[in-house]
Amino acid sequence: MEVTSPSGQQFNLNSAQVTKRAEEADRLARKVISDSLTKPTRLTSEEKALLEQGQYIEMIGGGQEHSGHLLMHIKVGDGKTERPTVGFVFGIEDVEPARKEGESMAAFQYTKGQAEQFLFAEGWDKYHDRFFTRYYVQVGIEAYEKALARQGQRQKPGGKAAPVGDA
Repeated sequence: MEVTSPSGQQFNLNSAQVTKRAEEADRLARKVISDSLTKPTRLTSEEKALLEQGQYIEMIGGGQEHSGHLLMHIKVGDGKTERPTVGFVFGIEDVEPARKEGESMAAFQYTKGQAEQFLFAEGWDKYHDRFFTRYYVQVGIEAYEKALARQGQRQKPGGKAAPVGDA
């Protein structure tokens, strides 16, 4: 399936990425997904109906898209039929806090395991969603590792950060 975002970016998705279980849609609808995934939003009646039917996708904005939600039309089957879908974007407003947390944990010499656990707990508390939590952790750990590299440190086998050249 091919999806075009409002900015014109093309996404290729398989049906497993598009269709989610009804329980997840109910959970998301109850949680009230936000425009930046942290501020309250108002879903239109059409968007609420699509959520209840499980017709939504979660996307990574790739650093160019803003966080939020949008109504999109996905080509299905033969590529001529379009299906309305609500898209939720993990965008730049969500990426930045994850990066800052990762960098902060490197500065305070967290082990990678501690950083992953902290980021997971924080992401789950913020999103209550596997997709966004997993990406929050991924972005935070990437920032953590880059910050350690800038500091000239690496992880020792025991888990502690150590200066490069130390065994």
